[in-house]
Amino acid sequence: MNDFLLKLKKETEHKLRMINSAEKDPLKRAYSIALALAEANAQLKARVIDHEFGNKDEEIYFFKYVKPYLVSRLIYWCQVYNIEMNRPVGPVEVQREYLYRELRNLQDYIERRPEFYSYYRLGSTHNDVYYFTRDKFEIGRQYLEAIMSEREPSYSTNCDYKLAKIQANERLEILLKSQLDELDHPHEEIVQLPWAAKKVFLIELLYALDSFRAFGNIPL
Repeated sequence: MNDFLLKLKKETEHKLRMINSAEKDPLKRAYSIALALAEANAQLKARVIDHEFGNKDEEIYFFKYVKPYLVSRLIYWCQVYNIEMNRPVGPVEVQREYLYRELRNLQDYIERRPEFYSYYRLGSTHNDVYYFTRDKFEIGRQYLEAIMSEREPSYSTNCDYKLAKIQANERLEILLKSQLDELDHPHEEIVQLPWAAKKVFLIELLYALDSFRAFGNIPL
């Protein structure tokens, strides 16, 4: 399984780099990246459904870290595509209100799931067996997800999608705030630490470094 995961990650990252370098249009780039990530997720699903984990710790690790990492990126790029597709053409005030509305939607998702969000942000582990193994179902005070009706017992746990969604929303919040900043300061020159490439590349780099715990236990 480890060899498969490393190979899948390497191949997927290569595809994403190729798309980023070749496609300049933001909408087309988001769409192409989403397709590539959907294909990677399909491969992962096909492999795991037939895989038997050695113990609960391995299963928890997969559904808490491996699957959400890949799914969160797919969710993120689907959201980027949808936001760009529906972005209004008009004055700065109209675009600013649109972006703020999208930010409010992200905050609303978190506010409806305070217990699990706190669990995630605090790095808690005491409920992992209920949240990230497939044979457990514990609602407690958890927010019931409509997607539960589509839940596949062999590839889903109570909270792996919820975790992926939160992680995708965190990334999207950074992107939306950077776009708002560009609307508010379109001609300001950053002199202390210039970044010549697109901001989305920097965001991808930071998330890649964070996934390898390059900054230790410092939260994203």
